[in-house]
Amino acid sequence: MLNLRNQLKINRKYRNVMSKTHIDKLRNPNYLGGWDLQDENGKTNDIIVTIKEVKSEFVFNQKAQIEEPVLTVFFNECKPIILNATNRKTLKKVTNTSYIEEMAGKRIQLTTKRIKAFGEFHDAIRIVAIAPTVFEIVDIAKCKGILVGSKTLAELVTNWESLTAKEKSTSEVLAEKDLLKTVLK
Repeated sequence: MLNLRNQLKINRKYRNVMSKTHIDKLRNPNYLGGWDLQDENGKTNDIIVTIKEVKSEFVFNQKAQIEEPVLTVFFNECKPIILNATNRKTLKKVTNTSYIEEMAGKRIQLTTKRIKAFGEFHDAIRIVAIAPTVFEIVDIAKCKGILVGSKTLAELVTNWESLTAKEKSTSEVLAEKDLLKTVLK
């Protein structure tokens, strides 16, 4: 049987290994909240998500004891969020549209902000007001394959034009084009 001193040593040893759960994660597991973006130390980890759809649905209001319509944004990567007025305005700005059909497929960044509402401070989920930067990854082997498939200079020009600006600016792809220009006539 463990004595109290040994039990305390074991508890201290495993305290950092055990994960902590924010109490608000238990409130409504169907929707993303500001607390969902925080680690066990309270540090916010922003996420970039792709909008699947925006729609109106009914959610049960605990205070009023009725179902109320709310705007929700569904994502490919995680649970949906309920849109408040602040996030609705930001969503329109970041997606550069007021039409929900045009929002599908757009990427946005979510963060947590400490805000004062209803006389108290809360961790609220917020849409970042700037569209996230998406890096295009260039498949160099694919690009070289497209260029090497050219049999004439005319085909090389056509194949070159089929590449994106990012692909064309990659040094390896550019070098392949220049080499083919000297070989093809």
